[in-house]
Amino acid sequence: MPKKPQVRALRDEIARRLGIKTSRIYARASALATRAQTKTEDGVYLLAAQSGINLNRYLPKGRVDQIRQLLFQLNQQTRPSEPASRESKKPGLKTVSVTVGKTLTLTDPLLSDRVLAEAKEMAEEVYPLLYVFENSVRQMILRVMHKAHGPNWWDSKVSSGIREEVEKRKKREDENPWHGKRGAHPIYYTDLDHLGRIVQNNWVDFKAILPRPQWLEQRLDEMGHSRNPVAHMNPLSRNDIQRIKVYFRDWETLVKAKRNLIS
Repeated sequence: MPKKPQVRALRDEIARRLGIKTSRIYARASALATRAQTKTEDGVYLLAAQSGINLNRYLPKGRVDQIRQLLFQLNQQTRPSEPASRESKKPGLKTVSVTVGKTLTLTDPLLSDRVLAEAKEMAEEVYPLLYVFENSVRQMILRVMHKAHGPNWWDSKVSSGIREEVEKRKKREDENPWHGKRGAHPIYYTDLDHLGRIVQNNWVDFKAILPRPQWLEQRLDEMGHSRNPVAHMNPLSRNDIQRIKVYFRDWETLVKAKRNLIS
């Protein structure tokens, strides 16, 4: 691998930006170079561009244009879909996974590289965790309460304050009939703190699943602190992102362990 000054400088900035070791940088760069059918040095430049680093600080304009063209070609590549296996046709519950960030390319003539890099980071590292966590909690509550109290549990087991707030939101949504609805059930109109209160007020139905009444409420509160900036298009710090990941893994582990009590 050539040890040109700009390559070393980019390697160090990529390491800081992505938090990965040099060996991983060269492995990723080599993989990109192979896909682009170019040399490994260009793979480093491609990785830097993907990471939101401004190449104009390291390379002349002509080389930057070449790298951007290579990156554009990579983004146009599509992976052939794999035929569905016979195993996937078996009935029953199955784990669902999603790949984020492979097909969407964003550009904006007004924003800086830093802002676009933040958009990529929030889209790939933060938003999916918040989205899955919040909707998984709603599904858990829906399933547990329906199983314990039947289809009308919302009217009989949720406080009037939460139900009134939800009705106001549904009414405001009805004033814009051209826009898609949040969901069929009222629980999809709740805030995170509403979910914690529903669990607290019906603890007898959840005590076999959750460690203690405050366990979920604490995680909902912490997730809420991070959710609000992201919802208003602001980035999070690395510490906040790591905290989200820890809480998400906590929830993921609990759901897997208690799945038979939820489904």
